[in-house]
Order: sequence, then C-alpha cells, then structure tokens
Amino acid sequence: MLWIEFGGANGSIACVKKGYKADFAIIAEPTSMDICISNVSSKVVNIKISGDTGLKYLGSGIESTNSILLAKKLIDVLEDYENYLNSLKDKFGIFNKLYKPIRFLFSDIKAGEIGLDKIVTTPSECLLRVYLMNYPEIDKEEFNNMMFSFMKRYPDIYKYIENGSITFNDEYRFIEGGIFDIDIERNKEFISKIVRNGIELTDQKLKTSAMLGGTDFFAFSNYGNTPVIVLGPGGGNCHAANEYVNLDDLLQLSKIYGGLIYDYCC
Repeated sequence: MLWIEFGGANGSIACVKKGYKADFAIIAEPTSMDICISNVSSKVVNIKISGDTGLKYLGSGIESTNSILLAKKLIDVLEDYENYLNSLKDKFGIFNKLYKPIRFLFSDIKAGEIGLDKIVTTPSECLLRVYLMNYPEIDKEEFNNMMFSFMKRYPDIYKYIENGSITFNDEYRFIEGGIFDIDIERNKEFISKIVRNGIELTDQKLKTSAMLGGTDFFAFSNYGNTPVIVLGPGGGNCHAANEYVNLDDLLQLSKIYGGLIYDYCC
C-alpha cells in the first residue's frame, strides 16, 4: 500500500491514531521536484517586546527603553543565531549539501500607530512574529534551550529576557522534524524506484534534498511507523496572493506517482 498525502497535521495524526499504516507515505508539498528525505523541526513564536511609553524630558538624564529599537537588536541576535545554526549543517546529514538550510522567516511586526492626528511618542510594546527552524534531530525542549543558550552570549539583550521585557509566547504548536532512513534497504529501493520512474516516465533525474519548512512528515515518521518523503511540484508566491505550482510539474508528478502505484500495487 502507498499513500499520497497532502493536508494539515490534524488529519494525518487522526489516521495514525486509527492505526492506518502504509509501506510508504508521500507528502505532496512543493519541493521543486526534489525528493526530500529529511524535514526540519520548526515553530512559530510570538514575541512581545515591552518598553517605556512617552518621551523623557530633555536634560533629565533618565534613560528609556524604546521597544522598536529593542526589537531591532533582538532581530539582529536572531539573525546571528540563524547563521550559527547554518554553521552546524555538516553535522546533520543531507543538510550539508544545502547552501543555507536554516532560514528564519520574520513574518510580522507591529508597534504603535501612524496617523496625522497621533502625537510622536514611543510605543509601550512591539510585537514580532517569527518562524524558527532547526534540524530534525532537535526536539522541542532542545529547540528552546539552544536558542536561549545562544542568546546568553548577548547580555545586553538577554537581560531583557530575564526581567520579562522580552517574552516568547508559544501559541503555535512545535512541528517536529523527521528523517527517512536511506540506509534501510527497502527505503533505498523506494527512492530508487522514484528516480527510475522519473527517468523513464518524465525524462528527468530527481535528486534528494531536505524539506525546509513544516509539514506532516513527523506524523508518519515519528508516530505512524510509516517511512515518508516529501515530493511535490515547483511554484512560487508561497503563502501569498497568487500562489501557484507549475502545471508541467504536476503532469510529470502524476506519471511518477502512477508508476509507484503500479510498482507497489500491481
């Protein structure tokens, strides 16, 4: 039996809880036709940076904390942390083939309001939403510990974490990473069938890579006792207006998927 899976983790977890198991699973998230045999761990965090509201009187000698400027410094530290994680890529299998496997996404920032009738002042808080990544071997506890341990290298920032001026709110679930073990013979054979079907049915040789975003990979690999890969089309504008996938890739994938169904079910 072979699964072709696409959707939210809730449905995948429900299938796993019901005891469904397949020889292999394929997640059809866009991969630009790469066979992704590993998936990063990831999490979205909401960060609140609190500061002083209002302007301090000139000559008072009183220092104030501007939440916007503090947010800027925090972003700089997070970018340094991203670079640090990328420097570790040689320790994590297939990720060493990628130029920059860890890519944080700074999604949203909000502080104060802008309007003709609004006086110039400093906002009491700045809100920041960031999508963080790490390697698949990193579990939820280590994911957080690594980040905060790194931030201790920056005492001018970390002191605001200690005093509660910078808080990290885990309002989104942690998405575990996962690994497809190509050292297992049946897994290696599965990949070879995909590559063969790619060559014979679409005249292109697919390469192996890693998925650099959260998917349902973990549901199958970590809880469903089902080996899983991610293999999908190319496209653009992910999570934006006019998101699209390449029609030609969909046609080629239908041949590859069909070939696999034939290989395992006929």
